[in-house]
Amino acid sequence: MKIAYLLDRPELCGGVKVVFQHATLLFDHGFSVDIIGIGKQPDWISFPGRYIDLAEHTPARQSYDIVITTYWSTIEVAEQLELGPIVHYCQGYEASHPHLEAQWEDIRTIYKKRYPCFAVSDFLAEFLSEEFDKNVFVVPPCIDNFFTPSLKTFPKEPFKVLVSGIFEASWKGVEVALNAIRTMRLSGIDIQVTRISLIPTTSEEKKILEAENYVIAAHPEVIAEITRSADIVLFASSWEEGFGLPLLEAMASGVPVVASDIPSARQITKQQFALLEPSNSDAFAREAMHILTTPEVWQQRKSVGLELSHTFQKDNVSQILINAIEWGHSHCTPT
Repeated sequence: MKIAYLLDRPELCGGVKVVFQHATLLFDHGFSVDIIGIGKQPDWISFPGRYIDLAEHTPARQSYDIVITTYWSTIEVAEQLELGPIVHYCQGYEASHPHLEAQWEDIRTIYKKRYPCFAVSDFLAEFLSEEFDKNVFVVPPCIDNFFTPSLKTFPKEPFKVLVSGIFEASWKGVEVALNAIRTMRLSGIDIQVTRISLIPTTSEEKKILEAENYVIAAHPEVIAEITRSADIVLFASSWEEGFGLPLLEAMASGVPVVASDIPSARQITKQQFALLEPSNSDAFAREAMHILTTPEVWQQRKSVGLELSHTFQKDNVSQILINAIEWGHSHCTPT
């Protein structure tokens, strides 16, 4: 079976990384897989199959058994190119994102098209089914091999706190996490903050807190090293978060997480530890301080996170993905 993933701009972000992960898993299982991007292949991730930059080459019409579109705007590109039957892989409902407000109606129009969908999480699958009457198959991401647990048994001050995400992307909850850290510091706890983002810090973020270590657009192996070295991760995303890779990657790294009570986090954690109201920075501060100052709680959170992360190991996700491809192929209609 010939499969193509159709990317928008192949920028450094979790959604693009998941596409390369899935394409590689399928390639390793004997599928013919191309990744087609609106831009050159990124240098921060490898892929054993063929990458096609649409600026340089356009594949032949009807050259694939399935074309998996990966962003709302790529559906129209796939239709125009007529590469083959279309499946839409949704990693987040774009019409819930404030920065795309001017395009919300266009996005809804695209989602109303009768293409089968893959969804990155259970809650997105339910939403697409209820809101757009979609046929949906859940296909989660897998954990990079870079994310392995540290040998740390319990942290000491200064505690290393990690917060990921673009500050201006409100659903990432960075402001909530930074306010929680300020509260923790006011209680007398010594904390060193690391921020991971795709863009430089802004004056608005610095008004709340200026991180000791601010990492911009780091490669996955660097992010894995930073995550493993943290003592705790604050994940304060709101419901718009399609999955939440930083949460999963922290758990796989043996790092306790204070996380929001949102659908995607419930799926990852199976609610094996307390999840918090996304906007409540005081609750995040209290929970983080409790974990960091109570050895048995810190160790228990580490153990539970590692156990839960096994669900997303590559072998498990590979079989889900293969089943999804077969399902998608049976539900596609020729273009």
